[in-house]
Amino acid sequence: MANWCPTPAKVTLYEKECFTGCSLTVTNDMPGLGAFDNRVSSAVVHEGDWALYSEVKYSGKRMILSEGQCYSSLPGLNNTASSINRI
Repeated sequence: MANWCPTPAKVTLYEKECFTGCSLTVTNDMPGLGAFDNRVSSAVVHEGDWALYSEVKYSGKRMILSEGQCYSSLPGLNNTASSINRI
């Protein structure tokens, strides 16, 4: 029987556009972004694909963030993101 091993997942969210300001590195689903709620303006996706949402608990407007991509701004979600999960 093979051991199940989850695929690594990691995204860094930034407070300001162009990867500046405070940052938050996420490795697990977050139904609420806590201190980063409504403060995310750019992102770097290190591993895995992610969905960023405008509301808590994965609802509202959604933006897909793809592995290996850098988003210097988040059109439609700048300063409004409230949750994120791995897809």
